[in-house]
Amino acid sequence: MAKVNDPIVVRLNRDVTGPTLSFIDVGTGMSPEIIEEVYGIIFESTKRDNNDALGAYGIGSKTPLAYGNGSFFVTTRVNGIEYGYSIYAGQISPEIDLMYEKPTTEHNGTEVKVPIIEKDLSMFTQEINRQLYYFDNIIFEGFHELGFKNINNKYTIYHGKEFIYRTDEGNSLDPNIHICIGRVAYPINYTSLGLSSYGLNIPIAIKANIGDVDVTMNREALEYNESTRDFIIKKIDLIKKELMSMYEKQCSKIQTVEDYLIHLSGKSLLKIRKKDVLNITPIIYNQTKVKFANFKYDLLRPILDNTKIIECFYFYRTYGQRSSKYDDESNEVYKDTYLGVKKLVNGYSLQKDFVRKLIKQSYLASKHKRFYVFIKQPYTHDMDFMAETIAKKFGTTLTDEVKKEIIALYHETVSYVESYTMNYDSIIVPQAFIDLKKQKNKLKEYSKKILKVKYGNDFTGKRNYDTISIEKLSLFHGKIFYGTNDENDKIKSSHTIFKTVFGDKHIANIYDSKKTNKRGIMFLRTNPSNLKYIKLLRNSYHIDLFPVMMLRRKFTTLTESITIARIKQQYSDIDEYLRHKSFEKIDTEIAKANQTVVIEMEKLNKKVVDFSRIRIEKLLSDLRMTIDSDFPAQKEIDYLTNISKKNQPFFSLFNFNADNIRHNNTVQELLKKVLIK
Repeated sequence: MAKVNDPIVVRLNRDVTGPTLSFIDVGTGMSPEIIEEVYGIIFESTKRDNNDALGAYGIGSKTPLAYGNGSFFVTTRVNGIEYGYSIYAGQISPEIDLMYEKPTTEHNGTEVKVPIIEKDLSMFTQEINRQLYYFDNIIFEGFHELGFKNINNKYTIYHGKEFIYRTDEGNSLDPNIHICIGRVAYPINYTSLGLSSYGLNIPIAIKANIGDVDVTMNREALEYNESTRDFIIKKIDLIKKELMSMYEKQCSKIQTVEDYLIHLSGKSLLKIRKKDVLNITPIIYNQTKVKFANFKYDLLRPILDNTKIIECFYFYRTYGQRSSKYDDESNEVYKDTYLGVKKLVNGYSLQKDFVRKLIKQSYLASKHKRFYVFIKQPYTHDMDFMAETIAKKFGTTLTDEVKKEIIALYHETVSYVESYTMNYDSIIVPQAFIDLKKQKNKLKEYSKKILKVKYGNDFTGKRNYDTISIEKLSLFHGKIFYGTNDENDKIKSSHTIFKTVFGDKHIANIYDSKKTNKRGIMFLRTNPSNLKYIKLLRNSYHIDLFPVMMLRRKFTTLTESITIARIKQQYSDIDEYLRHKSFEKIDTEIAKANQTVVIEMEKLNKKVVDFSRIRIEKLLSDLRMTIDSDFPAQKEIDYLTNISKKNQPFFSLFNFNADNIRHNNTVQELLKKVLIK
């Protein structure tokens, strides 16, 4: 017999012959004599009166004979020999055929394999789940793969003193209290016992030993006699007391109002383990009978409600956008609850009377779509009057003890609110916001002011200007770069560079309605007297800021583009003989320098923008931007340039193509002799 703690594998498999169900243990195995004793004799059992091993009548081992074709297979290993048996129903007793016998090095153990009819597969899995529900030494294999996902190894079994509970969400065996004898569960027919199941709808099992109650011979049901009735009634009473004791121990950890309200949200749940809970509503439905050993508001418990405590001591005002049914459950929406205060990121409270300040209100509105200010109820300034008011509100008799609890509740609530909200009085409005507010007020004051402007793409010398109001200009949401008429060159250069580097699809004037988004850009110039109005716009910047704001990310590309344009020009000025790839036949040092230059030029070519170097250099110079980009092969190209200049008089004497170097040995020898380095 296997040890009690050794796991047993229950395996569901499907092969070419159909589904099979195997029971595998790693016990001692069975010798031929034991095989004959266990499977060959009806009513022979080795497990009578044993709570650790199931069985009593010797019927269980032969049950496969009464199913299907009346046969099953046993493979067993004992003392280095493996035996394979076919067992089937005979006319008088079971027949046992030894199919094979062979040496083995595997551990002792036994596998019983039963063929299953396909249409019975679902029924078998249901019965396996029922029969093995409280076995904690079972490993299930193959069930999930064949679609029976409720049978798995993701469960734990909790053993109380008087009950057993399996934590297996979605796989409840029985919604009512049932009984587990040894490890096998049985439903309880309360009607047969003359009892009501009311208040017993808790999915746990009475813990019972074999022999505590009587069962039928086929072990399928309880024997409903007087002793069974007395045993079950006594056990149910003990279980209720045990669960209540566990629950009150859990409640003893509750000390604060927050603890208590969190408890109420799951008040019917008993924590069995860290993540496992059991709903025991039928036992603790009346919370007033539950003892909270360390909770100091015992007299106020009937009136402590998540939606009522705050309003006892505070009222609040909402500023900003109004609440609507479309508001989400974000931490910016207050739901009138005590616990909801903790989640707020836009709650403010006062320690003194509320004096609203417009600039502070405006500042907070700019930070939040909506914000809340919690203000103490007027009667909280007098503790006696406050206690009397709250007691009357809830219809509670104001005793000294009740008054003491109300005052303590007030102080805890104030501490809670002030911990999870910001102090309204301590909010300091930044000077930048004050300045911006003043700027907006001025902008509103001058909104009808008409300005004469020219846009960046108007470089004519004509004196005619476009006119636009400050109000209309403020509708443009992109960036506005401005300057005076004296800064026309800067504006023109900036406009040209932006168009060259980014294209003109985002360049706008006030008539381009499609470009009035945040990605648009506008260049304009006007008279110095108009600058004070344009500066009022939040998105307006002097033209001197254009390089820093718009070209910072593109500056490397610009400088590299200018560099490669300069290098290309310098390289093209080098004599073609020196640049020819066959020059290595004349001088390997020069050829190597040339190859280095060509490679570095190709690298830069992949990253640059194609435009006129002289033009961009001038534009950047107009903007006072310094161009300084190193060319990795500058030393080599200067070396080639120097040699080209030294040998220019000689190279000018040749009147044939540089390709002739490759095939003309005479030219090669001549160059070797006259080349000046």
